[in-house]
Amino acid sequence: MQPHFFSFESGELQKNEPETSSHCSSVQERLATYGSEALDTGEHLGLIVGSQKQADALLEHFGSLTVLARASVQELLPFVSRSKALGHPREIFKPVITHSAYSFILVHNHPSGDPSPSEADMRLTCRILEASRILQLHLVDHVIIGAPAPGRNSYFSFTEWGVIG
Repeated sequence: MQPHFFSFESGELQKNEPETSSHCSSVQERLATYGSEALDTGEHLGLIVGSQKQADALLEHFGSLTVLARASVQELLPFVSRSKALGHPREIFKPVITHSAYSFILVHNHPSGDPSPSEADMRLTCRILEASRILQLHLVDHVIIGAPAPGRNSYFSFTEWGVIG
């Protein structure tokens, strides 16, 4: 249901729709005011990569989030910086610290569809866990998203498996 705002200055009832501008600050305002349902896929991606122009270029080039999620670092480099294409461990803490968060959940996907953690996933989780303790931040969970398949979960939770406790 769309909220209604009434202007008393003109004496008329006036319905103000949320702006559909793709400028980041208005996207953030709509997110804060109306919730994530008010944003489309491209706007969500724009908030993640930090630029609506980059998000639009990514979606136009790859066609969908599904294809984008399977892109290699090399395929992403024409659109985003190398640091964004890689998700170095220190990059994980930037938004946590910026937002003065007490705790956080780390989530990433496996384009192969198999959510089983790799050895690199295990090492990364241990490094992030150790760093979060030093920074006095609480890593609630690290979740790997895969694809549903017969006989396996579509995700792996390090907390559910006792790696994070």
